[in-house]
Amino acid sequence: MKSLQKSKSLKTCSSTSKSTTDDQQQIEELTQTVRSLPPNYHYSPRPEKNKRNLRSKKLHRIKQIQNHLSSPYVNAQGTTEEVLQQNSANPALMKAIQDIKHIVPDQPLKKQLDDMYTKTRQAITSTDALNNKKDNNIARKKQQQLVNKTPKKAHKENF
Repeated sequence: MKSLQKSKSLKTCSSTSKSTTDDQQQIEELTQTVRSLPPNYHYSPRPEKNKRNLRSKKLHRIKQIQNHLSSPYVNAQGTTEEVLQQNSANPALMKAIQDIKHIVPDQPLKKQLDDMYTKTRQAITSTDALNNKKDNNIARKKQQQLVNKTPKKAHKENF
């Protein structure tokens, strides 16, 4: 009986050691496939990228509508409802106007588009300025760390 218990305990010990070696091998394989970013690379987090992409798409839509309205074949005078009724034969223009959510139907369309274009453009430039400021701060901190760590190497890189 005792010999059976000893052999069972040996088997369980060897099976756990096999599982730990398998786990270690899997971890090594995963770490070999993971690539780290270069030290001077900074990327915008996903929500910031998504906001900027949405704003740039909105800006593109506004510009498309403005190009449609600047055509001599399109009557662009009047409110949004009037423009939609007068240009009902142009499905691309109607769809583009309906895609923009913040258009008020009772106000002149051209003025609304100009205002939205400037506001969206300002929002994009402000987010870009914030991201550039973050990038500059990160680069400055890394340069300062390099200067503190190895001043000769930092001096060679600067000059």
